[in-house]
Amino acid sequence: MQRRMQLAARAVIVATIVRSLMFTGTAAAQERPVAWSGGASKTTAPGGVVTIHLKARIDDGWHLYSITQGAGGPSRTKIGVAADQPFTLADSVTGPKPVKRFDPNFGIDVEMYDHEATFVVPVRAAGTTSPGKYSVVVTARYQTCGATVCLPPHTQRIPVAVTVASATPRG
Repeated sequence: MQRRMQLAARAVIVATIVRSLMFTGTAAAQERPVAWSGGASKTTAPGGVVTIHLKARIDDGWHLYSITQGAGGPSRTKIGVAADQPFTLADSVTGPKPVKRFDPNFGIDVEMYDHEATFVVPVRAAGTTSPGKYSVVVTARYQTCGATVCLPPHTQRIPVAVTVASATPRG
């Protein structure tokens, strides 16, 4: 009898571990339903502005909240430039017009993007920046939700290649 109880207890423990591993695998697969990439539109000079196009590719069944999402619901997407580099945000970040619809996760109308969204990020090179190739780190703090689950806000660091050319002499 005691042996049977021990076997039953072990079976429950094994089943619990298996279920836990299955959930962890599913959660890990859904951990990052947005893939970020970026590219610069041109070369800039020291002190000049370059436009970075930051693209979010969003997995099917998931959505990303807009940069203009209001308070009282999900976290809005915030895009910036990481500190400790010779580049800063030159102006406001702009994005595509979001879709407005009811989100059952929050019980309110929200602004969101499905499939993909491209943001325009104006970045200024410091006036003292030496000519050369740089990897500008753009940051995106965002929250994603699916039909029944929302992931906590996450900050992603996206490196974007930018070239700073020599300043041209003025005539």
